[in-house]
Amino acid sequence: MTEKKRSLIPELPDEYDDGFGDSKTVTANDNIKIFYDEEFGPRFETEILTIYESKRYKKTLPELKDMCKRRKLPVGGNKKELVDRLHEHTEKIKQDKLENKLKEEAQEKKVVDRHKDTALLKIKNNIKRTKATRAVQLAELVKQQEKFDETEKQLREMKATLKTLEQYL
Repeated sequence: MTEKKRSLIPELPDEYDDGFGDSKTVTANDNIKIFYDEEFGPRFETEILTIYESKRYKKTLPELKDMCKRRKLPVGGNKKELVDRLHEHTEKIKQDKLENKLKEEAQEKKVVDRHKDTALLKIKNNIKRTKATRAVQLAELVKQQEKFDETEKQLREMKATLKTLEQYL
């Protein structure tokens, strides 16, 4: 009789629950192996951890009182009250941090908006100045072109006159 090899990953039965409420059938072509790691977290969504299942609740009453004392919280009461007090304090700190972060983001947005408005105004003013400069330079260019065209005209007239003179002389 051959002994079956042992594995850390359990074999699936012919039918199994995939954890999402659906029943799956394993076929010969399926090479799927599912395992559950208890340290990873709750397996099902219905398993909700409470603060009383946390590491904090596993502490002794003197340890909890010391934690409260370090946070300048009242140290009187039973274990559940101390855990509740520490939990409320932690939640308040989280809420304060979130509010501070939101305030900072709002202030940053105001600064960015103010700088954005200033930058846009500067760009618009630069565009106006550039357009005005371009108009002046264009006018000068047109004048220079007219002078050039006049000079070209005179040059062509002189060449024509020279040709005419060469033919008669």
